[in-house]
Amino acid sequence: MERVAWLKLRAVHVLIASMNASIQELRQATLALRHASVEQLRTGLESQDLHLDSAAALEFEERQMRQRLHRLETERRIAENKFLQARCDREIVGNAIKLQRDAYDAEKSRREQSLTDDLTLQRRVRNHEEARPGN
Repeated sequence: MERVAWLKLRAVHVLIASMNASIQELRQATLALRHASVEQLRTGLESQDLHLDSAAALEFEERQMRQRLHRLETERRIAENKFLQARCDREIVGNAIKLQRDAYDAEKSRREQSLTDDLTLQRRVRNHEEARPGN
């Protein structure tokens, strides 16, 4: 469960990185179009030949991508919370198993010590009876 949550979180991280790269590319394309428009104005081309519509379209697309990025960030936070919860659950279960194992080992050790004590006591009683005169 933790692994699945981690994989989902990783997938969202990849999508966010891809979206950031796409936004950067759009920003560069927009700047290039604006620069070209400024150059066209300087050289005296008419305004109908300018690429302002293209720049506006790229800016609109960038806004759309930023909205998508915001949704991905929300997905990332949700995926991260699920991953952390899965990790916490695994640790809780692991700790509970360890505590049970430790309790079992302690009880096993007590039983073994008790058996050893009983055998030692039986041996002493037997040795004591054998050492008594008249047997």
